Amino acid sequence: MRDNSANIRNAGDVLRYHTRKVLHRQDVANHSWNVARIYVDMFGIPRAEVLVYIIYHDVPEVITGDVPFQIKRIMPELKAELATAESYAIGKLGYNEMVLTPEELRNVKIADLMEMREYAMSEIDHGNSMAWDIVENIKTALDQMEYR
Repeated sequence: MRDNSANIRNAGDVLRYHTRKVLHRQDVANHSWNVARIYVDMFGIPRAEVLVYIIYHDVPEVITGDVPFQIKRIMPELKAELATAESYAIGKLGYNEMVLTPEELRNVKIADLMEMREYAMSEIDHGNSMAWDIVENIKTALDQMEYR
């Protein structure tokens, strides 16, 4: 099996929000760091497996690219196909995905959404009024999760 450490390392460089006008580019490494930070702030220090899951949760995007959040929410069939593609990518990259409890997965998703909201609010604070729809999409997703 070939060494995929370079591919995994390069996953941190994958750009997020590539389909929209943003003032400050964000990459997967910055996003993952902030998801971990927010998770700890919201839910306390997690099990090691949760932290590893957070660090690796977007690594498949080095193969699949970062498909925009809102289209996955609007088109569940695309979201399901992307999950298959991400499983394929994990296999090609040769790492084992951590197994989390349903509560841990929910909390990671909440931290992920809160990071997206935080990023959007930073964009808005710097003058990007086009980021308000990100905030609205996050609110809708959290409402669907019945998170208050």
